[in-house]
Amino acid sequence: IHAAANKQAERTTEAAELRRDGHQRHAFDFDAFDIDVLVLDAAQWRAKDLLTSLAPYVETYGMTYRNVVLLEVGPHRAVLPERWNAIPGKTSVAKPALARLP
Repeated sequence: IHAAANKQAERTTEAAELRRDGHQRHAFDFDAFDIDVLVLDAAQWRAKDLLTSLAPYVETYGMTYRNVVLLEVGPHRAVLPERWNAIPGKTSVAKPALARLP
C-alpha cells in the first residue's frame, strides 16, 4: 500500500486517500506475501464483485495485480506448506507437490 502511494509523486491527495483506505480495510499492518502460487475462493470473489471494485485501484493509482490482492486480502490468509511452492535449487523439499522454475 505504501509503495503504491509513494508512486503517486506529486499527487499527494491521492496518495493520502490510498493509505487511508488501506488502513481502514485492515486493523493492523501486515507483511506482504508472495502470490506466485495463489489459491482463492473464486465464487466468493465473484459474489463480492471484487474485480469490479478493485479495478479503480489499477486505473487511479497504477497498482499491480499483486498490489490489489495484498490490499484486499491483507493479513487474512493461510500460508501454504513449502512443498506447494518448491523452487528447484532454492528450496529443500523432499516431496514437492508443485514445483516452479526460478
